[in-house]
Amino acid sequence: MSPSFEQSVEGSIEQRFTVEVLYPVSKPTIYNEGHRTEIDTITVIRGQSVHLQCNSISNPPPTYMWSMQGEVSAQGTFMNQTIENDSVVVCNSSNCMDPTGNTVVCTSRLAYLNISTYFPPDKPVLRLTACGSSVVSTRTVKIIEGQSVDVLCTSVSNPEPIYNWASSIIRPGNILSLENVTASQNGTYSCTATNDMNTIFHGVVKGTNTSVFYLEVLLPPRVHQMVNLTVLLDANLSVVCPFTVGNPPSTTIEWIRENMTRSLGPSVSITGIKLTDEGRYTCAASNTMDPTNCNSQNGYSRTSFHLDVQYASKITKYFASGLENQNVTSVNDTSMCNSCVSLTVTQ
Repeated sequence: MSPSFEQSVEGSIEQRFTVEVLYPVSKPTIYNEGHRTEIDTITVIRGQSVHLQCNSISNPPPTYMWSMQGEVSAQGTFMNQTIENDSVVVCNSSNCMDPTGNTVVCTSRLAYLNISTYFPPDKPVLRLTACGSSVVSTRTVKIIEGQSVDVLCTSVSNPEPIYNWASSIIRPGNILSLENVTASQNGTYSCTATNDMNTIFHGVVKGTNTSVFYLEVLLPPRVHQMVNLTVLLDANLSVVCPFTVGNPPSTTIEWIRENMTRSLGPSVSITGIKLTDEGRYTCAASNTMDPTNCNSQNGYSRTSFHLDVQYASKITKYFASGLENQNVTSVNDTSMCNSCVSLTVTQ
């Protein structure tokens, strides 16, 4: 500046201001809380909790909103959530920029996390197949000796389970086949389903579950061999049927006389044996077997012995040859005679 009467003076004016650069949100990334490795797919065990963190850069700083299956589940940088099913977690990062002299501009970007759920095997279901049909097994499976049975073991898990049957030995697979069962196979059988769940945060976790049934082999009673008996006339006789109980042990015993339709009851007891008591006697033992998923059957076993009645000899008739139809009261016995009458004695 050059005033008229004074020395020139240099003039200036200064105005300071701050320029703030606004920018939209960057693509957000999702981390497991406490880690800095970006994740977009994880596997967890059903019922476990995940602790997630979302990160994005913008000016002004972003706000975060979390959602699962289309519903808002959390707001803010962190989300803690219990996972029950396969899910997709979404982190929405957004901000609104209000530049000087311009209209407000809002931006948002999304990050996705796919969560797969693993779960251990549920309680195995045991399905019994016998006599041409199948049924869900109970705690006790009853099979008649000599029959066959298949038991199918199934369970639901993720990943799919593997199966093992155990009794006195280990059998791989989910089908237990027992053919021509015997009493020696009585006992407890168990099916165990297992799987390996390879999770991202907890490593490999083993899942296992077991179902058990008891195999009861049904048997008919067994009547043992009996020897023939010889008794004297007018003696007494008592015979008990020699048998071994089956399974079930409730047993019906019957004695049957040859050529007689009526039962003599559970034992043979004769006082004062007569000749008419001679003959064959049979002991029959029976029980009722009620197998699982099959029709009831009667178990049956029998054996016999012959009763021989012996007695002393006695004269019942005597006569002279040629005089069979006449009563003979006396006989002349002359040892020196040339024509003697012979005496025949019958008994």
